Amino acid sequence: MSTTYETFDVKLKDLIEEAANFNLDSEDATTAMKNLEIFSKCRPPMPIAEPTPEPEPETVWEKVQCYASNVWNNETTRVTIKAVGALAGVVIVAYSTIHRDHVLERQALAQANQRIS
Repeated sequence: MSTTYETFDVKLKDLIEEAANFNLDSEDATTAMKNLEIFSKCRPPMPIAEPTPEPEPETVWEKVQCYASNVWNNETTRVTIKAVGALAGVVIVAYSTIHRDHVLERQALAQANQRIS
């Protein structure tokens, strides 16, 4: 059983062979070339292949892997990771600033409390 696009290919091949026999200077050749151009634009669409179904996870480990991949392949997860990274940067800068100020104050107090000998 041939499909429509296979039938089209056979008919197009026949028309090309028939048009090749014409003298290129004749009116028949010009008409045949125009008809070939129009006919070639009418090609039916190729059939769409059915997608292969994804295998279902069967074991516990496969189910865990499937769930983990679904979590990691999620836009919300990506946005959350970026937000946590930015927040971690702010926390590190704040901690280092506060810690430096605290150390400077301790050193200043220690220096102020020294007895002059």
